Amino acid sequence: LQLVAGESAELTIYLSMSKNWHVNSNVPGNEYAIPLSFKVLHDNVTIETSWPASTKMLSAGETVQVFSENVSIPIVVRATKGAKGPIQLMVTWQACNIDSCLQAETSRVPCTIVVE
Repeated sequence: LQLVAGESAELTIYLSMSKNWHVNSNVPGNEYAIPLSFKVLHDNVTIETSWPASTKMLSAGETVQVFSENVSIPIVVRATKGAKGPIQLMVTWQACNIDSCLQAETSRVPCTIVVE
């Protein structure tokens, strides 16, 4: 994604979960569930995420809102006049199945965002 400082552009994140696995939604509704979240690592760049509808399910004995199978998440990236250079977008998630959850992970989203 290339954008000019002072403008915005949209990118879409696609998630595909293996059968019987899910990630907690951005608002999982359970204090112990780690929500799916995105964060941009630049002071002059902001993001606005358009979250899809989640599904309520019972996981590890708790009710939680989740995303499963295939999910598309549009994100608008805005750069102020002071923005320049490559921008990193980070994602945090917690993968779970019906019985248990893995430890939460944070990593760089494999995309290139450049502000000119």
